[in-house]
Amino acid sequence: MVAMAKLTKTIDHKSDMAVFTVDGDLDHSDEMLDFIESHDNEKQVTRNLFDFRNASWSSIPVDEFKVAIQRARKFSGKGIKTAFVLPSDADYGMGRMLSALSEVSRYVSTIRVFRTIEAATEWLFSQEN
Repeated sequence: MVAMAKLTKTIDHKSDMAVFTVDGDLDHSDEMLDFIESHDNEKQVTRNLFDFRNASWSSIPVDEFKVAIQRARKFSGKGIKTAFVLPSDADYGMGRMLSALSEVSRYVSTIRVFRTIEAATEWLFSQEN
């Protein structure tokens, strides 16, 4: 039996922010996207933070990131910012690839990758896109 990652979502509507916390290793992008889609009926926020400090996604095959960008397009929108906190070198590299893929595929939301929660939060609340 393969252990799945544990994902939780916390929304703060006052700060217009959702925090997705991931614990454990993700083996497939579907795991995270299925979780996000299960919360699809909730009011969308413009700031999204994915906290991978206790997780990894470096096992996800590279091709799945291309599919994930297409599948997540319905959550994309002008003015929406998404930050991934990925402290390990392998995860950070995969995150940079995801960010680049989002730009070349004309994904509307802005995706950025950070190594710390503080840097990610600072960017999410900044005027920088």
